[in-house]
Amino acid sequence: MASEDAEVKESLLSDNAEERKKTIERRPDIQGLRGLAITYVVIYHLYPKLFSNGFLGLDISFVISGYLITMVLWNQQPITLAVFLNFYKKRIKRIFPAYYTMILLVLLFAFFFLTIRDYSLLKRDTIWAALFATNIHENLQGLNHSAEISSYDFLLHTWPLAVEIQFYFLAPAFVLFFTIPYTGKALWSVTFLVSIYCSVATTGPFQLYSLASRMWQFICGGIAFHSGLKCTWLLIAALITLSPFILMLSLEEVVLRLLITSATMVVVSSESSLTNEYILGNSFMRFIGDISYSVYLYHWPLILFGRYLAEDNTLNFRGEIVAVQFLVILGVVSYWYVEKKFIQWNFSCTLWLLAVLGSLICVGFVIPKTRERQDLPITSDSAWDFRNENATSYGRRFFRSANRAFTDAINVWITKQ
Repeated sequence: MASEDAEVKESLLSDNAEERKKTIERRPDIQGLRGLAITYVVIYHLYPKLFSNGFLGLDISFVISGYLITMVLWNQQPITLAVFLNFYKKRIKRIFPAYYTMILLVLLFAFFFLTIRDYSLLKRDTIWAALFATNIHENLQGLNHSAEISSYDFLLHTWPLAVEIQFYFLAPAFVLFFTIPYTGKALWSVTFLVSIYCSVATTGPFQLYSLASRMWQFICGGIAFHSGLKCTWLLIAALITLSPFILMLSLEEVVLRLLITSATMVVVSSESSLTNEYILGNSFMRFIGDISYSVYLYHWPLILFGRYLAEDNTLNFRGEIVAVQFLVILGVVSYWYVEKKFIQWNFSCTLWLLAVLGSLICVGFVIPKTRERQDLPITSDSAWDFRNENATSYGRRFFRSANRAFTDAINVWITKQ
């Protein structure tokens, strides 16, 4: 009788896994939701005062990650050491090549356009970013996020990836705990409550950057996977909550975070043609979702380099248009020629690639910057005051030439249509 019960349980788990695999294949709304999240973040970094709550797009991403990670691991039961290793291999192939390519390109561009002192500060930040520990670095510095985004920390945007990688080390254990009838679920509950307390009761860098204050959002994604809500009115309310108009309301950050997280849970746990075909699952939103990781990697360095090289250290409307043009191009190129290419490689080839990228990044630390035009005095108390005309003239000419080339290419394409 016990063996029959075990067989039935195994069959149910297998059926559930197959159902979930089919579900995720026919759910383009999750990609669209990713596209919505990155759109909010980019707009926020371009217009932090106008769209001051756009950073909550990252909260959407954390819930999505929790949902997908739970799905991937749950579908591979029984969870064994081989399952753990395979999970980590896939995560490395998915995240690392594009990530370290971005760091290398930032260092390369910075070598030619930053002052010696600025470049030395960037190298310090690169060490933390390369170790996926930017969130720890920001916690140690103790600055609030508004002060951070007004400075020139070219790799500040890597902190959510650091949080996610740190969660990956715990994710298999959490999924394994969920299979334990009482003790495992109790551990989930305690961790969830402690994490949400850290998110609500604390302030400053710890609240924003730490894994402890973000863990509950990943767990919410896992709960959404197991819940399978099917309520149209609740889904409509969630979609309204995720609209940009809600993020423009003058509500407390904690309240907005709870609303956005709850709404994302509802959307990812629901399966509806309303989101799959019409709202989040349309071709445009899927396209943005496909390139969202690459766009996220390059959007912040691109915006900062644009400000760094501008005459008054601010991007005007034309500069913002140019930045968005380059961002879309970089996102598409990185998606097709880095993300999609390298994820098809076997793991040993990926490790060789990472070794090459790591070696090139190390070269950036070894080669000294000695060009006189890059060794300019700092003219204010801030280490990032870049208003010297000589330091930026080369960069401005570069962007102007690139913008003309892009515009000419578009005009040629339109003429041929």
